[in-house]
Formats: sequence, C-alpha cells, structure tokens
Amino acid sequence: MEHELTALRLGILAALAGCADPSADWPVCGNEEELFAESYEGYESFDAAGGDVLVCGDLPADGSDCPDYREVNANEFFEANVGSVTSERGDSGYLLRADCGPETTRADACCYVIELEGFWQAGRPLVVNGRDTVAAVLAAPGWGPAAAGPLDPERATRWAAIARAEHASIAAFAYFTLELLALGAPAELVAESTRAQADEVDHARRAFALASAFAGENLAPGPLNVSRSVGHPDPMAVACALAREGCVAETASAAETALAIPHAITEAERATLIQITIDERRHAAFAWRAAQWLLGAFPEARAPFAHALAEASARAESSGPSGARIVREVVNPCGAALLA
Repeated sequence: MEHELTALRLGILAALAGCADPSADWPVCGNEEELFAESYEGYESFDAAGGDVLVCGDLPADGSDCPDYREVNANEFFEANVGSVTSERGDSGYLLRADCGPETTRADACCYVIELEGFWQAGRPLVVNGRDTVAAVLAAPGWGPAAAGPLDPERATRWAAIARAEHASIAAFAYFTLELLALGAPAELVAESTRAQADEVDHARRAFALASAFAGENLAPGPLNVSRSVGHPDPMAVACALAREGCVAETASAAETALAIPHAITEAERATLIQITIDERRHAAFAWRAAQWLLGAFPEARAPFAHALAEASARAESSGPSGARIVREVVNPCGAALLA
C-alpha cells in the first residue's frame, strides 16, 4: 500500500505545483459476538455493528448439513438473518464475505463469521438532493458483452455496484463541466472534465461486462435520476462539493483500486482494475487542480472548502485503517499544500 499511496500523493502534489490472496489468513471461527436482527437495529452501517460477527440462520429444511462457508452468499445470508447493509456512500462501498463456518459448536443453527470488506467508491458520486444517486441494475443488454469468467454471485454483486457508481459518475462529471463553464474556468480544466466523463463511460462498460460475466446474464443500468439543477452555481457550494466528492472520495478511490488489483481472478478483471487505477489517479489530481483554480478565483470559497475537506477527511478516517491511512498519507499533505 505504501507504494500506491506515495505515487498518488506525489502525483497530486505535482499537479498542484504545475508540473495478496485474502484467503491466506482468514480467521478461525470461535470468538466472534453473535449479531441478531434486534441488536442490529439502529446502526447506520454494519461497520458500526462490528467488523467480524457471527451470523446464524435456520438449519436446512431437508435435514442436510449446513453448507461450507465457501458456498454461502454472504450478502444474501446477512440480509435474510440480520438486515440490510446500509452505507453513507451507498451500496457501492461495502462487500460482505463469509470467512469461515459453519460454526461446529452450534448444532441448532447454521452460523458463519461474516466480515465487512470495504472496497472503493468507484468514480465521482452523483449527488441529488443531498444523497448519492445511482440507477437500478436491469437484466438487459446494451452496455457491452459479458467478459469471460466463472459464475460468482458475490463478485457479480460487487461489480454491479461498482458499475452503478461508474455509470452515475458520467452524470457527475457532466454537471461539473457545466459548473466549470458557468464559473469561467480555463479551457484545460473543462477539457479534463470532459475527458474524465468519457473515462467513466469506459469504466461503466467494463464493470457491467464483469458483473454480467460473474452473474451469467447481461446486466445494464436503468434510468438515472438527473433532476439536480445547475442554475448559476455558487462558488462556495461548488468548493464544498469538490472537497467531498473529488479531493477525498476520488483520492480514496484511486488508492483503493490499486489495492484491489492483486485480488483479481480473471485477466479481464485485472485489466479493468489496472485501467480504472490509472484513470482514477488522474481524476484525483484533476480534482485538486480544479480546487486550486477555484480557490484562487473565488477566495471567499477557501474557508468553506477547508471545512468541508476536514469533515470529509474525518468520515474517511473513521471508515477503517485503510481510510485513515489514505487521509494521513495523501489527503492531509495535499490539503496542506493547497491551503498553504
């Protein structure tokens, strides 16, 4: 991770200056606290309830043995026995996996250790009425043929969520381009925003292709809510959104995509992760460069930007060790350089 974060940090600072296999050490069942639906109520996310928890469900009705954890769809098992996984960022931020089980000390139920595995918020979020917005996923063609790969329901769920986020990012950059034009931004920033929008089309196509391959059927996005009004943008509001959605969210995305590459199981998945990593690093640097121009052109936006950056950084830090390190080693030094 150190190499990826260093490369990302140096890339952003240069822009501002103008110039393992997860199965290797899975835990052993035995000491995790059991989580019930009633004890889960009130939590904003599974991460708030606990990272590793023991989730139990009914024994098979046909009297057969509980399936091995490798055969369990952790997302479906968790939702059936505990509740829906929610996230401040939307469902593209989390993936559940069964780490071990069934728990042999429980003869009255099928119990598994379920882990929350965070993965990146793909692309720049589309915010409508204060909420991240994505389209539904439909069983339909239209976003490219399915890539070659084995059936894998959990990976299909993961890539469908990533695809939805990348698809929404197309609209997010379209809005940002309009905001840049309305605020009188230089041509190079407008051009970079339109280039990023085209990148997100490619990312969405690749992600839907992988989701389709792992699901065994063609998947495509449904209609997207783009009711957000641009009007004449307020520089301070644009600065706050840029701090949250660009300087923190996209910077974290650029770091997390690189970390996901070693876990790819097909060449198509690996190639997609590599391409997204390359593009997201450029998008992150663009976000900071756009912020640099915005704060120079509209000095009154400086204080709101700094406040929004601090708030978004605090949320990212609280998401876990990975988020905390990204903030410490990339966001904080880049923010200090920008606001110096």
